[in-house]
Amino acid sequence: MSSQCTPSVDSIPSVPIFASAEFLSMYNNDSISTDALSDKALIDIIKPNGDFLRAADPRYQLDDFLSALLTYAPHQLGKRYVTVALHTAYDKGIAAVVDVAKLWMDHLFLPLLVIANETTKDPYLEGDILREKVSIRQQYRCAFTQAFDAAHAGLLRQRRLCAPDGAKRLMVVTHIIPPVLSYADKAATSSEIDPTCMREIFLSWTGISPDKLAESRMNSPANTVLATIGEDVLFGEFGIYLDKAAHPNVPNKYRVGFTKYTIMLSDGTRSADVELRTGEKGIESPDPEFLAIHAAIAQVVDFCGAAAYVQSVKWDAESGVDISQNSPMDFSTMLHSRLAVLCSQ
Repeated sequence: MSSQCTPSVDSIPSVPIFASAEFLSMYNNDSISTDALSDKALIDIIKPNGDFLRAADPRYQLDDFLSALLTYAPHQLGKRYVTVALHTAYDKGIAAVVDVAKLWMDHLFLPLLVIANETTKDPYLEGDILREKVSIRQQYRCAFTQAFDAAHAGLLRQRRLCAPDGAKRLMVVTHIIPPVLSYADKAATSSEIDPTCMREIFLSWTGISPDKLAESRMNSPANTVLATIGEDVLFGEFGIYLDKAAHPNVPNKYRVGFTKYTIMLSDGTRSADVELRTGEKGIESPDPEFLAIHAAIAQVVDFCGAAAYVQSVKWDAESGVDISQNSPMDFSTMLHSRLAVLCSQ
């Protein structure tokens, strides 16, 4: 394993194993296959310690979380990163494995779920270059349901032009990977989230090139799709994803994956194939690597119960739980506060 492939972990706090000689030696040892290490971690570490791992944090199932990190890792390098970290930690005891698992969850996966609730989008926004590019690429249609942009339909009527037949819905631009991962310092986002730590764990698990997390790439057509407000929420909260496995040999064709049987699209369907448009007026199509990573995250947070946990906190906050003695507080701050309280319990 080339040293160039070694994860960048200088900014990951609390758990020193990532920079240890044992971690680096095993990670870079080409004679030990990633799949063999992964199988051994599942059999020797996760399975026999399942009860201990579950009892360590009631918010979600840590054993399922670790299994999912291995099963759904978007890249073999990410799978190796997880499995080597588990073996290195387990040499120090199962408590060290819990520390590593909670580090990954609390510094990447829970923040990604919380971020989904932070942004309010304007479906009538005008003059936004990114929105216009994505809309033109998709011919003003939702990537998931093919409904037509209601705001653009209204604009066509003002110009005495005919809008296409079929459903009309308000649309917004949806990011595939949250742009917070492009931020270089904590001041750039919520004080509750450390984007540098998020970024390092994200890079290590996904195996993606750091260049792809440049802000110019994050806020580009490659990392966005046009969606109805309903699909924007579902996709942003990782309730739906685009599954390439259903159409592996057809470029840019996916099947909508659902993390819960109760979820359906805004048109009432629970089965949909999506063919993303490419090269429309030279506008780049969504990056398949971004879509694969989004799908992996969706399956991880669903499998271990983290998505359900954050959803329950969200419902609690929306139900009128008084966190701040009636002082003004936006929803994302309220959600962060509830998560902080529950994490400390």
